[in-house]
Amino acid sequence: MKKRTMIRIISYLTALFLVLGISAFRGNYHTIQYQNALESSYRKSLDELTSLMGNIQNTLLKGTYVGTPAQISMISAQLWKDAASAKSCLSSLPVGELHLENTYRFLSQVGDFSMALSKKSMEGQDLSLDERESFESMIDYAQTLGNDLLSLDDYINTSGTALGELADYSDQEDTDDPGVATLGSGFEEMEEGFTSYPKLIYDGPFSDHLTDRTPVMTQGQSTVTRAAALKKAAAAAMVDPEALSDAPDENSNMPLYCFSGENINVGVTKQGGYLCYMRVSRDVGDPEKSVDNAFTIAREYLEKVGMGSMKDSYYEVANGICTMNFAYEQDGVTCYPDLVKVGVALDTGSVVFFDARGYLMNHQEREFSAPMLTDTTAKEILSPSLTVQSQNMAVIPTSGMNEAYCYEFLCEGREGQKVLVYINSATGAEEQVLILIESDNGVLTV
Repeated sequence: MKKRTMIRIISYLTALFLVLGISAFRGNYHTIQYQNALESSYRKSLDELTSLMGNIQNTLLKGTYVGTPAQISMISAQLWKDAASAKSCLSSLPVGELHLENTYRFLSQVGDFSMALSKKSMEGQDLSLDERESFESMIDYAQTLGNDLLSLDDYINTSGTALGELADYSDQEDTDDPGVATLGSGFEEMEEGFTSYPKLIYDGPFSDHLTDRTPVMTQGQSTVTRAAALKKAAAAAMVDPEALSDAPDENSNMPLYCFSGENINVGVTKQGGYLCYMRVSRDVGDPEKSVDNAFTIAREYLEKVGMGSMKDSYYEVANGICTMNFAYEQDGVTCYPDLVKVGVALDTGSVVFFDARGYLMNHQEREFSAPMLTDTTAKEILSPSLTVQSQNMAVIPTSGMNEAYCYEFLCEGREGQKVLVYINSATGAEEQVLILIESDNGVLTV
């Protein structure tokens, strides 16, 4: 090889290594910057959560002293705002592997409890003895949660442990980092503090009397065998029964036989043998199917699992999956409590998600009496800012355990905004007002 050629090769290789080195340095630099920014975001969320728990504790304490509906309204508004912000902060922390369901449920109940009180205050009602006792019980738990968060915050400051390292933490024995183990166990101990949290009974969707009730569909049904449930689960997941194995049963108010396979989880009710849920976890590729295709596939799947007479309503596309809501339709009346969700992967059109808990909890054949209000009278209750485009009859869930038979008016508001208004067909009460949000990713309500 000539000397000049050798020099050129060495020069090219040197330049190549130099470029690769600079690229690696830049990549590493940007990675460190990103990690620092993410850690800063986690720390901010933890600081805000700690501060909000102090606010919630003080507001709950004030609630034990209020004596007028006006003050109840003010207390309720502040509690709802702080509880919603605290839930947002908790959701922003990398604690998904720690399963803080009880902590999240506590914050949900605080917010929902405040909404129930707000409704009472608008009706001019005072707090009952039970509600004042609920304030007392929540104060102690809010104080404990606040103290636990302060301790965790102090530990992070003194130990230098990064919150971001919790993202992969699942068990104290699975990590070699003592700082991460201590931090993870701290959050787990905080969660365990809610195992004896007393039940709250009030008119709201997170009230404990709702989760304790027996599902309508399974009530009085005979117990099916595990073998029969396995057959139902395999058919729902579209695999052979041999592809599924037994998983720990769910012993809740809706007992389930549970099965799992490769990226598959299925639950079937022990009473009645109804399919409760089915999930397939896989990477979803580029979309090949349209939303219309997804709705067609979902309807066919519902027929296959024995759920006919379902009316589609809202949907959302995220991560390549179109998730659609279906409600039972009886005699032209949409029964929204009987809710089923179906998710279709838009790459292959396969069903990867099914959840029928709402349907199993509420479904029944209902008797509809003639509305006491005419549709003309119901329309007069609507805001003059709305123009009715269509109407329907619907059953909607109230904030408590009841249902309301309503006129459902699809209206147009300012700047073409779509609005749904539900007028109670017996009392004329404006039960709900929902705004339809339409985008390229779906149709949702707020």
